Amino acid sequence: MLVNESLWFKTKIEQYVKSNSIVLNIGSQTSYFRTKQQPFVQQNLFDVLNKLNCKVIHVDLQSGDGIDEVGDVTNPIVIERLKKYNANVLICSNLLEHLEERTVFCKSLTDIMPTDSLLFFSGPYEFPYHEDPIDTMFRPTIDEVKQEFNQLDLVEGAIIKCGKFSDLIIQKLLNKEPILEKLRSGIKNIGFIFSSKNKKNSETRKYAEISAVCCILKKNK
Repeated sequence: MLVNESLWFKTKIEQYVKSNSIVLNIGSQTSYFRTKQQPFVQQNLFDVLNKLNCKVIHVDLQSGDGIDEVGDVTNPIVIERLKKYNANVLICSNLLEHLEERTVFCKSLTDIMPTDSLLFFSGPYEFPYHEDPIDTMFRPTIDEVKQEFNQLDLVEGAIIKCGKFSDLIIQKLLNKEPILEKLRSGIKNIGFIFSSKNKKNSETRKYAEISAVCCILKKNK
């Protein structure tokens, strides 16, 4: 998640999420990632939810510190387990571009959601190739997000400008990750600027500016 992306989430959480809501954070990663590697995620999402006295359940494929539910959300057993929370809100950020089976995943999230619940979704709109462990280069428009979650209604969406890609690289190099990992990640990503393809045409482009697509969708009756 990018800083401006998290600020959009903050504003919309304050606008749409009710006190004492139950929130499933899908693809949560660890508490170290949320609080140390990307502390703005903790500040702009989970601190805001805490102030609303919301119960947040962090869900990830792998176990780790700060992960409450472990499992593949496309697994029917996991789906049934998560449905029991009767969550008011699901958060899914920067996951779809790393999945080969988007349709199955989106259907699973929809199945987990009870009627009247909200999905807070975000992902890259203009951003270079980045593996985790793959990148399908899925860079959807707002309408394309709606098509992926075709059983949900779009409440609102926006393309959020997130600054210069070079500033993001500098931020990564200055964070508290081990120095070798910083250099590896920074050098690798810099190379992506010159090799990525714009999804809207065939011209190679430089990702001087980066942006994210952010949407809120609702499961109606």
